[in-house]
Amino acid sequence: NGQPAPRVARDAAAAVAMPAVIAGVVAAGLSGAADAEGAVASRLPQQFAYLLRDSRAAWRQFTYFEAAAGFVALAARDASRTGDDLWTSCRRLLGRWRDAGRDLRRSVRRGRVDLDIYAAADGADADAPLVLIVPGGAWAHGDDARLYRLLASAISKRSGGEAVVAQYEPWPLRDGPAMVADVADTLAWAEDRAPRRVVVV
Repeated sequence: NGQPAPRVARDAAAAVAMPAVIAGVVAAGLSGAADAEGAVASRLPQQFAYLLRDSRAAWRQFTYFEAAAGFVALAARDASRTGDDLWTSCRRLLGRWRDAGRDLRRSVRRGRVDLDIYAAADGADADAPLVLIVPGGAWAHGDDARLYRLLASAISKRSGGEAVVAQYEPWPLRDGPAMVADVADTLAWAEDRAPRRVVVV
């Protein structure tokens, strides 16, 4: 009939609206709100909040915003510590992020979960823990495994073992019970790989 599918239209509307919501979160944070995201969310009309909540496109935008904000915050802290300007610190942090990618040994798909496995260049110590990183973000955002590259690389180097980032499919691609089952299956895989040596973060 030539009409876009309702889901596509809702996703498009949410993707157009999300930048304004993100701008509101930034403004609330700059004005000193302790919970900038909550301050904005509490002011959204319920139907609009549902539109954003159920849009994968909107959550993907929010994940990229979080990544950029976190990156700038880490660089600003580094600049404050070293006395360098923010641009220099951003470039140094980006270099560290790229270097951390060298510790990514392989990526595998298990069921509906992508696993990025990090280990030091000389391999994992057989007695070291396997650290399983299960991203947060209310089961809806923050699920891009690349966001955890610096953390996974640092953990694998310091522990001498493997650090595994579990990138499950978040809401609305999967519902709550399915995501819990996916993570439980991943935990069982980790236990098989490193019996009694699994640490979940």
